Amino acid sequence: MKINKIIDFKDEEGDIAREMYKTNERVLKFVKLMKKGIKFPPITISESNFLLDGMHRLTAYKLLGKKDIEVEYERSKTVQIRV
Repeated sequence: MKINKIIDFKDEEGDIAREMYKTNERVLKFVKLMKKGIKFPPITISESNFLLDGMHRLTAYKLLGKKDIEVEYERSKTVQIRV
């Protein structure tokens, strides 16, 4: 487990989708739970810092003004294909 700066992440959805998450019911529920001290699992990112899982949690942390977040790195899987 590692702690990363939130600003370090990239995502494929972009800013417009991220803005939509700020009013998402699930995100707002996460914000309430986080304020109560409920611990959430880390977000998952790739080795190149792309967000793979945890957009709702990441957005909730941002709305709370957090600067750091726990992350798990997922290693790239190489698959060999016979052609």
